[in-house]
Amino acid sequence: MPIARSHVADGLQEHQEIKESLARLDGRVGSAHVKDVSDQVKTLEKKTAHHIDEEERELFPAIAMVARKSELDDLGRAMQRAKGTAPTRPHPKQPAVNEFTMRANGIVDRARDAVAGRKR
Repeated sequence: MPIARSHVADGLQEHQEIKESLARLDGRVGSAHVKDVSDQVKTLEKKTAHHIDEEERELFPAIAMVARKSELDDLGRAMQRAKGTAPTRPHPKQPAVNEFTMRANGIVDRARDAVAGRKR
């Protein structure tokens, strides 16, 4: 959809920044100063809230205005399927647009989560 493409570059950059923040946190929790981790979490919360707000305020309404109901239904089903295979951990060095890599990361992440006893 052309309307969505105008938001893609900005959105992908924001996703990348969030993944990088998560990866830094993932490696530091338990080994870093609590204040430093707390500051990083606050920054991450702000970035994530901004990104979600932008999508909900601009992107989703723009798509809803031009898409047919059947397209929105298809998009919703595709997003639900993607949630089932999406990675559960940050992978900042992997491009978000590579579906094969994302699925492979999802499989590995779920195996790691199961071994670690990490719940979804």
